[in-house]
Amino acid sequence: MDLRPAVLGFAVGAVMLALFLLAERTGSNPMIAPALFRKREFNGTLVAAMGYYLAGFGALPVISLWLQDGAGLSALSTALVITVQPVAFFATSAVAGSMLHRLPAHRTLGGGALAVGAGNVLMLAIGAGSSWTALIPGLVVTGVGAGIVSPVLPSAAMSAAPASQSGVASAAANCARQLGLALGIAVLGSVFHRFSTTSGGTGLHAAYAHGLTAVFAVAAAIGLGSGILALRLLKPPRPATQPA
Repeated sequence: MDLRPAVLGFAVGAVMLALFLLAERTGSNPMIAPALFRKREFNGTLVAAMGYYLAGFGALPVISLWLQDGAGLSALSTALVITVQPVAFFATSAVAGSMLHRLPAHRTLGGGALAVGAGNVLMLAIGAGSSWTALIPGLVVTGVGAGIVSPVLPSAAMSAAPASQSGVASAAANCARQLGLALGIAVLGSVFHRFSTTSGGTGLHAAYAHGLTAVFAVAAAIGLGSGILALRLLKPPRPATQPA
């Protein structure tokens, strides 16, 4: 696989990001105040937003490939299997949405991202002889985790910034979420291609299962890592003890 276009794309993106940050730091009216990135709560919100979306939804395209070309399902059956995740997502958001808003942000954002990572761990059970049912527990858990994060993400981002910048903070969190999805599709798709073409197994089903195992391992590490980091960044500091 020729990686030069991907490397060039990342290089161009890095240059554009550096130019954007320079413009924000030197401009008189920045779109995002650089001081926001010195706030632990704001950074924790961005980490959770990017991590849970990447780990929760970035693997869906390659899961679809495995279900159709590996497990032999039709396009309609594949769509029905994948629909398990959004059903769990919307059910969690609808049933627990009001309760989640009363919990501290580190528990909802960090805990939800951890649940997404745990769902990917469950999907590591997939093997060369697995059927589509092996994905169901992991799809349910990742959907539940995403359903925990999504309803409270905008309000958590707004509360992490001054009132005058609350709208910008919410938009930045949504941007981080979309960036996580874009990176997830690119990175996890590359991992799938790399490991499914070098599995050493026999048959497309075995090769795709090997590629998916690598994908779920990477997604689990990202989900769990972002959850742990968000917990640390969003957890309120302990109040200073008064001297006796």
